[in-house]
Amino acid sequence: MKNRRRRIIFQLTSLLDLVLNVVFAQYVGLQEASRLLVQKAQEERLAAEEAKADTELARGEAFEKLRDVASALSVSEQRAKDLDKKRLQLERENALLRQKAGTIEEIEQARRKAEQDLQAAGDLARQMLDVDAEAVRAAFADMPADDLARLLDEVRELKGKSPTQLIGYLRQASEFRKRADIWEFHISADDAVRFRMKDRVLASSLYPNSQDDLLKQVLPLIRRQEEPKSLVIVLVSWSDARLDSRLAVLNGLAQIVQVLDAQWKKTKRVETAVMGFTSELP
Repeated sequence: MKNRRRRIIFQLTSLLDLVLNVVFAQYVGLQEASRLLVQKAQEERLAAEEAKADTELARGEAFEKLRDVASALSVSEQRAKDLDKKRLQLERENALLRQKAGTIEEIEQARRKAEQDLQAAGDLARQMLDVDAEAVRAAFADMPADDLARLLDEVRELKGKSPTQLIGYLRQASEFRKRADIWEFHISADDAVRFRMKDRVLASSLYPNSQDDLLKQVLPLIRRQEEPKSLVIVLVSWSDARLDSRLAVLNGLAQIVQVLDAQWKKTKRVETAVMGFTSELP
């Protein structure tokens, strides 16, 4: 019985050891499984944290890039506005330049027109009065273009008119009289010489016997008057006067001009315009 009991105890002991080994092995297995689970959880947590950190970093980088893009866009918009302002400014400047170019062209055209009118005025004076064209141009060079054009039109209308009409116009033309003085000598049918300066008749009945006599009678009258303008045009006309009377007046005038040139040191120009015969007193 004892042996049997020992055998049973021994068997139970072995069985208990086996059970204990199995339980220990399971415990160890569970511990390893637990450790692996914990390790895996830690690894997953670390991976999640790293992923979160990477996400945050990527988000930060994306935000920085977005901010840079926004800043660049703002700069681009400002540059676009500046360029638009510059474009508008350039358009205004170009418009002003075109306007100035047009104005300059108009001024240049007006200048050329004034030069042509001045040239024409000298030519007309030579054709109608037989006086020096350059002397007339010099006297009228500072006349406003509109006044010169108007004067030129008026003078052109006098072509073919009688000496009396031409003398009457020159006597009354205000723009002409601003730059030139008109002196008049008229020899009537009885050989009496009338001398007129500007608006005054200084002598109504001179009877010069010769050119020297005319010089002696007229020169004192001239010297008692104020000095004339830079251009003096002396108009000479006659009715049925004798030839010798006409020659005495024309030759005497030539002497008077020589004396006045010397007196004024040629600072003034005296031109004689022979109007010729007129049937009535101008």
